[in-house]
Amino acid sequence: MINKDWFKSINISCPNIKDDTSYELTENNHKITMVNYIDINKIFNDLFKKIGDNNEIK
Repeated sequence: MINKDWFKSINISCPNIKDDTSYELTENNHKITMVNYIDINKIFNDLFKKIGDNNEIK
């Protein structure tokens, strides 16, 4: 992650993925980090700034 302030996340028990791609929540699996908010404006601003600095058309 470039900047953790751009994300809000929680640790949850890893859900079980079913054959139909749905999932069921669990309480006893290993923990994973689930991102439940992303500030896309900050991420895209950072991305376009970085690719613009190195890839300017001359």
